[in-house]
Amino acid sequence: MANLIKLIILLLPIALIACKPQHDEGSDNYNGSFKASDNPSFEFVRERIFSPQCVKCHAHYSNYSSVLKELVQIKDSVFNGRMPKNASPLNIELKADLLNWIEAGAPFKNDQPPPEADELLPNWISIKENIFLPHCAICHNPNGKVPWVDLTSFEAIQLNKELLFNFQSPINSYIIELILDSNEPMPPPDSNIKRLDQKQIGVLVEWIKNGAPES
Repeated sequence: MANLIKLIILLLPIALIACKPQHDEGSDNYNGSFKASDNPSFEFVRERIFSPQCVKCHAHYSNYSSVLKELVQIKDSVFNGRMPKNASPLNIELKADLLNWIEAGAPFKNDQPPPEADELLPNWISIKENIFLPHCAICHNPNGKVPWVDLTSFEAIQLNKELLFNFQSPINSYIIELILDSNEPMPPPDSNIKRLDQKQIGVLVEWIKNGAPES
């Protein structure tokens, strides 16, 4: 009996090692075992990662300058498993591509200089790229939580302009009141989306004052 007990004690560590769960290599963080693209570019990671995995909720991730503004947050969210939300984590190959691109300096394209950063101006394109897409469209889109107030296209906004805008007194527009609401501001605090600053609000008010034109 004593010999049997000794044999069990000797074999127990081996059994524990054999039964240890193996990690799914597809969901692990990138550890250097996969060779990523030799020519990382925004176009490459947009087609591989941002377009299929992210833009459904983060429409502004199709825009280079928008991605650069949130690059630290994107990296942290992806490699800590918080993003993509309500979907499978990126596999090891996609994480390798993303990390390789970031460590290369997040280039726009190897043979082209990056486009100039979007300047915040009181026109539709600038308002869309700098305000509505990064701060609102995660919910206010045709597939979001608030599809009946779609802020992703000029045509959709026109359907709700009487609700959203007060052209006689722009500062009293419904959309501005929601942004400035002290109790239930937009974006909601639990969304972890950065609130608009005074400059952004001022440009939005100026755009409304001008009649919220498309151009």
